[in-house]
Amino acid sequence: MKLVEKRKVSSKRRIDFLRLSIVFLSFVGVLYIFSAVFIENMNTNLTIEIQKTQSQIAEVEVANQALESDIQNLTKKSRVETMANDAGLSYSKDNVISVMVGD
Repeated sequence: MKLVEKRKVSSKRRIDFLRLSIVFLSFVGVLYIFSAVFIENMNTNLTIEIQKTQSQIAEVEVANQALESDIQNLTKKSRVETMANDAGLSYSKDNVISVMVGD
């Protein structure tokens, strides 16, 4: 009788292990699906943020180029002379002093 009882217990343990394995693998499968969806969502959000940042960088670069052009136009000698003449100032070489820096 004891031999028969041991076989039943052994068979029951195998069934419990099988059920546990099925539950565990099901859990891992569901976890994998959720993590894949989550990572894909994060990837999409990061891609959108990268595109927004690149767009902002492009806008700032265009603004910088426009400002550089304005600076070049504002520092032209002819423009400075025109503004000085309009203000009643005159250019005289006698008032110009050259300073040498270094040796």
